[in-house]
Amino acid sequence: MIEHIIRTYGYLAVFAGTFFEGETILVLAGIMAHSGYLYLPFVILAAFSGALSADQIMFHLGRRRGTMILAKRPRWNTRVQRALVLVNKIRTPLMIAFRFLYGLRVVTPFTLGMTNVSAVKFLFYNIISAFLWACAIAGGGYLFGKALEIVLGNVKHYEYLIFLFVICAGLVLWTAHMVIGRIRNR
Repeated sequence: MIEHIIRTYGYLAVFAGTFFEGETILVLAGIMAHSGYLYLPFVILAAFSGALSADQIMFHLGRRRGTMILAKRPRWNTRVQRALVLVNKIRTPLMIAFRFLYGLRVVTPFTLGMTNVSAVKFLFYNIISAFLWACAIAGGGYLFGKALEIVLGNVKHYEYLIFLFVICAGLVLWTAHMVIGRIRNR
């Protein structure tokens, strides 16, 4: 039952999850690829597509409606200011590395859209960044699955527990992120 759901909707879930900051779902997808439920290159492609799409949308929102959105979301101002400092110091490396920086992944493309960075230049570096990120995180999940197999032997006996653990860990991290964000914005 779960195997059928994973095989049927797994890549769509990876796309959607990475569209909305999906490190946890991508690690889980990497583990599922190691277990044979998904094909790692397709996991990477789905993650790449989701992350790239989300960042392009955020860039263009920043370009077209950045000031208006910031006026409606004053909580973003602190992160946008942090991102602007980085944009002014290390623009090109930031365009490649931003998705690896906790707390700046969503706001950096938005902030870059508010600057004079051309849309073509952002797209070029965003493609590189999304590809590196998808390979690193999905590959990490795949290797994590391999390590679990070495430690536990036949992972098939434990995979539901592993999936449940990764999902719970992701929910705990996401909740902590949301709580810390609210505390900082007060």
